[in-house]
Amino acid sequence: MNMSIEPTVFRPEAEYYGVRGWLLVLCVLMVLVAPAVRGWTIYSDVRIFLSLGADASFEPVLAGNVRSALGIEIFLLLCSGLLSLAAGIALLRKKRSGPGLARVYWASGPVLNILLLLDLWVFLPGKMAHDAMWQTGGNFIGTLIGAAIWITYLNKSKRVKATYARAPGANADAAGTAG
Repeated sequence: MNMSIEPTVFRPEAEYYGVRGWLLVLCVLMVLVAPAVRGWTIYSDVRIFLSLGADASFEPVLAGNVRSALGIEIFLLLCSGLLSLAAGIALLRKKRSGPGLARVYWASGPVLNILLLLDLWVFLPGKMAHDAMWQTGGNFIGTLIGAAIWITYLNKSKRVKATYARAPGANADAAGTAG
């Protein structure tokens, strides 16, 4: 009776491979939660946009400014939602571009909030802008914290490195060191 034991190669990255744990939480945030929140905000903005003409208390110039501010906000939120969806799908499909797209999405969050603050400052008058800017400023701090957490995770996680690693020899330089 021949009882040979085949040696197994231990690959530490194998236990970390796959979209599980915090990486799965990130994917759910990017594919479901962020687009849903963006969609709800866009829906609310469109309702306000359409109601401006029916509200006689708004001066025509002010209504035009509010429409301009809302139009820019809707565009920025739509772009952000689509980027979140694209990055989340790339992560779920284990595309090498996934972590990079996710980093871009998270880094764009604070930039989006700054653009929204500028949008409010330019188009809305005094008290209306002041109130809206306080809310957007609070969102900026939350977005900045979320970006710091998730970008750090994407850069440091063993699971992200194992799941989206390049093939062996993919980093070979032009001098031909790979063989």
